[in-house]
Amino acid sequence: ASIMLVKTACLLQVLSVVVIYSGYAAYIARVRLTGSKAPCAGLLQVMVIGRWERVCDSQWDLQDAAVVCQELGCGVPYSVPPASAFGAAIIDAVSITDVQCRGDEDSLRQCPYSTRIQNFCYDGRFAAVNCTGPDEVRFVNGTSVCSGRVEVKHNGVWGTVCDDSWDLKDASVVCRQLGCISVEEHEYNPTFGKSSLPVLMSNVQCTGDEAAPWECPQQGWEHNTCPTGRDAGVTCTGDADEIRLVNAGDECSGRIEVRHGKRWGTVCDTDWDKKDAEVVCRHLGCGSALRVPIVNGEIRRGWHPVWLSQVQCTGAETSFFDCAHGEWGYNDCSFRKDAGVICTEKRKLHPQRYKESLFWDPDTAHPSLNISTDGKQVTRLSVAKNVTENMKRFRHHNCVLGTVGFTSGKHYWELKVPRNRVIKYYVVLWFVGVARQSVARKRIVQEVDPDNGFWVLGRNAVISKIYSFPESLSGQLPLVPRIGVYLDFEGGLVSFFNAETQEHLFTYTDTFTEKVFPLACSYYSSPIELY
Repeated sequence: ASIMLVKTACLLQVLSVVVIYSGYAAYIARVRLTGSKAPCAGLLQVMVIGRWERVCDSQWDLQDAAVVCQELGCGVPYSVPPASAFGAAIIDAVSITDVQCRGDEDSLRQCPYSTRIQNFCYDGRFAAVNCTGPDEVRFVNGTSVCSGRVEVKHNGVWGTVCDDSWDLKDASVVCRQLGCISVEEHEYNPTFGKSSLPVLMSNVQCTGDEAAPWECPQQGWEHNTCPTGRDAGVTCTGDADEIRLVNAGDECSGRIEVRHGKRWGTVCDTDWDKKDAEVVCRHLGCGSALRVPIVNGEIRRGWHPVWLSQVQCTGAETSFFDCAHGEWGYNDCSFRKDAGVICTEKRKLHPQRYKESLFWDPDTAHPSLNISTDGKQVTRLSVAKNVTENMKRFRHHNCVLGTVGFTSGKHYWELKVPRNRVIKYYVVLWFVGVARQSVARKRIVQEVDPDNGFWVLGRNAVISKIYSFPESLSGQLPLVPRIGVYLDFEGGLVSFFNAETQEHLFTYTDTFTEKVFPLACSYYSSPIELY
């Protein structure tokens, strides 16, 4: 066996130490957990050369699991169960074994591992992990979805926040993270009640710019002297409830989304029928219900949480919100059970009416990218340039932003993208779309998805298709020569079109809380060009 250093050209372009046997190397592009309903538990899979494969559990321990949990944003591990805990009794492809992480690596690809697979690895001996889950925040006992006692989850345990030093800046961070507009009241409110949960945070000192309360300085998790019953509470302002249909390229067809307290979410299709669909079409002025489609078949499923379930319309209501339904935000519905409707009226989107002339900002471009003199074209270089460092420049992604960002309005631009057929050992060739202003530029981000401030479509080198991030939202889409990107800031929409035919490809829906910019990222020598 020989050992050599290989510089991968994968999405994040990090150096990995790869142990090579018999001329074969496993290039780990991504990791995921499968076989469990819980998103932070399951059998480990790694993406190698465009395929998902297993990891052998030889020498697998809590230090290895800690890196996987951290990479997936799933907190810390509390056990490394046998594969049988997730029903694994199948023979599956295995790519790597003998993983030996220290526990402080950013990703599994940075850990030493072997590709010499022993026979017992094929007998269901797969690596698995139980993670505590990500840190979360919620309101409890409020009068609306945007008010209540503040509770946070850390390492899988829910607890309260002490109101010592709790002020407007702390409250504004919580309101913003939960999709609400601004702080109306941040004092202790006895109507929110006292909690029996432990106090997890105290002496919180936010500046007001943080994305989440756990990013704020504090006394330390569970280390506090908070008096009993001093639980922080917040009342945020929110908008009136709204409803829309998305991801079918037509304002009168698609997946149903409702906005409650400034935050968009989906409707569960449990008990969903044509009477419910009829009211939605009437509410939107879209005629009557033609039929109820299959979401993730005809219409793509959503990224948002499920807001409503057990909707029970009589069919005579004028407003969808007059229908009986379950409590806001409380349900046992999965994302794959979103309700949808196709109405008789057609109201096509015409994004090209908002077309703008945009340019790439060279001050944001990764050193491996070249921006043409007219500011329209971005091309990946074989050798990185020497450039002046600044806070705006990307360092871990081959990306560039537009010169103009948006905080309101509707905008549309078109990009010519490479269609060459190539087979390379890196996974992503390019991706284009929208990124938020605070997107990570100097550090590694494992997933270019909405949670990390990316709303993009991309293409990999193995198949001539494009897809969303995560791919499960869109599935594989046709590769087109020109992509149109439509941004509706207030509506929380980023839609992609075949710019030549105006055929709808895919739509992300979200709530934008900061300025967003046009984005292009390239790992291939052919240019991406703004039209």
